[in-house]
Amino acid sequence: PAGFPDQIRWALGMPIARQVAGVEKGTLDAALGDASGPRAGVPAGPLLRRYPDQTHVYTRAEVSAFFLNTSLPPFRSVLARQAVNYAINRAAAVQTVGGPGLGQVTCQILPPNIAGYRPFCPFTARPGATWDGPDIARARRLVARSHTADDAVVVHTSAALAQQARVLEDALTAIGYRARLD
Repeated sequence: PAGFPDQIRWALGMPIARQVAGVEKGTLDAALGDASGPRAGVPAGPLLRRYPDQTHVYTRAEVSAFFLNTSLPPFRSVLARQAVNYAINRAAAVQTVGGPGLGQVTCQILPPNIAGYRPFCPFTARPGATWDGPDIARARRLVARSHTADDAVVVHTSAALAQQARVLEDALTAIGYRARLD
């Protein structure tokens, strides 16, 4: 009656789909997400549409990125590295973490909600303050100039990051590399 619970019980390791189903049935009071990966499987869009007053999305100060081994071909070449930057579909990467409700496109290592962040994206179809799409044609020209076309590239990943790694694999394939996930 005073608004204080008799008990608080945490159920850790529960898949997000089961959490959401529990909230919908009234057997759980909250769905806190999935700790197996970066917001893995959180259906924010449908929840926001169906339960707008009950769904709260909290933005984390984090950036998802990938690393290129610059000591091995093809990424010894700065042109090859630039090509990947032009080719990566950042909007598709945002979809892998739950869509625009849970992430946003950036070209910076600093997250947009951190002091010091300045919007700037030189590696996009129309360079400027924001990313507006991949520039596959420019990326292919850079790969050709780097003489690295048809090189094999292995994208090392984990199960939790496989969807994001596929975005990179797709970009590498689109610009002329023989990419595969490992």
